[in-house]
Amino acid sequence: MYSNNKIDLNLIKELRCSSISTAQAIANELYKINQIIDIDPEMGLVRIRRVLELILRNISEQNNIKVGTKPLEQLLMELAKDKIIPVLVQKHCRVIKEFGNLAAHGTNQLSFELSTEQVSDVISDIEIVMCIQSLGIITNWYKSHIIPNLQQEEHYTLISGQQITRDLIDQAIHIDNLIYPNELCGIQDICYAWHEHNPDIYTMILDPITNQLVGYINAMPLEPSYYNLIKSGQTLDVDIPTTEIKQYTLPDFYFLYFSSIGVHPSYHNTSAFRILYDAFINKLIELSKRGCFMVEILADAVTPEGLKLCKYAGMSKVCTTNHQSEIQSVMLLPPSLRVATTSGKILTTFYQKKYREFQEIIDTIYTETL
Repeated sequence: MYSNNKIDLNLIKELRCSSISTAQAIANELYKINQIIDIDPEMGLVRIRRVLELILRNISEQNNIKVGTKPLEQLLMELAKDKIIPVLVQKHCRVIKEFGNLAAHGTNQLSFELSTEQVSDVISDIEIVMCIQSLGIITNWYKSHIIPNLQQEEHYTLISGQQITRDLIDQAIHIDNLIYPNELCGIQDICYAWHEHNPDIYTMILDPITNQLVGYINAMPLEPSYYNLIKSGQTLDVDIPTTEIKQYTLPDFYFLYFSSIGVHPSYHNTSAFRILYDAFINKLIELSKRGCFMVEILADAVTPEGLKLCKYAGMSKVCTTNHQSEIQSVMLLPPSLRVATTSGKILTTFYQKKYREFQEIIDTIYTETL
């Protein structure tokens, strides 16, 4: 019966061609499942469960969930709680977990005593086919939605905060000179002072082969009065006083300004900005763990590329500036930021919860400030 219900050989081949070691290990396990499932169905189910564990552990590690010796059930619960795995995929995971446990432990999995022969009776051809099909669905989802991100991220290095050096800030200014008008490029001493005042304003992505900066985001939490000045479109932002830049020293609600976003022209139309943007989302998640929440994000789109990036983030036009650019904004409390990654979904889910919790306070802050 299993000849037409084995793991797709093309799927195994694609996983073997991946540069991700976990994907290669999964491919080897899938191949062994196909070899053993007709001969020893229970052992085949144990291996199916092993593949599920490999996948869930890999996803957990990539989402900064401590794996350690956590059982499969706990990993699945944490990934489900953070909405990292789609609900349908979760259901298929549970099918494999339950029957895999039954195959591995037999009498420990049911409330009544079963002999080995009786376990074989419970695990019939139908259950085996169910688990194979569920594993195919899970593995195809992993291949399509998880592996591409892992492969792309291996080609870049992400740094932030105190890791940022003056040399990297100089490289960011060089990118400015390639993509912005002269009057809108970063000023060296001012950029140094900004970073010294609040190291968390910069998020950067490097090419580890050349050790050169690929792109960066400079996002500053500003004092409300200065934030409103920029929002009015009446001023340039290249020389913001450090006194107007807030620090993330206390839990609070902040108004964030994208001072500049730059990707080197050589890396346009690559995955660089998507990875950089996701790193910025992860920074917002980490800040929220410290009690620092962004109410709104603002940007001054001074180039067509900048406007395109604003649209990518789900921002909308506020006004046209006196220097003929567009002020764009997006709310985070409640969240309307565009999300296309697992990290983005985690952020918006958490922010939506916080908005419901502090809605009256946030609405008052927004009304009084803006």
